[in-house]
Amino acid sequence: MTDPLSTLAPYLTPSREPAYLAAVRIAEAACAGRRAPARADWLMFDQNPARVVRTLTDHVLMPTDSARTDVYEALGTLRDLLDLC
Repeated sequence: MTDPLSTLAPYLTPSREPAYLAAVRIAEAACAGRRAPARADWLMFDQNPARVVRTLTDHVLMPTDSARTDVYEALGTLRDLLDLC
């Protein structure tokens, strides 16, 4: 299985927003198979994985070609990983 963040990386627009930074930390931890590094990150999202994925989705420049399917699959995989945290 490909790391979903590796798939999303070319399409993410970086931000200094606290919610975006927390979402990235949570996603990185989930992809590495460990819990989020700080409870504060999860509290920002009320421990709701869908809100984490939504925050990342808000920062994706969606491709118009066949890579769009890959982005949607990566977001779905990330959501599944977060459900396991």
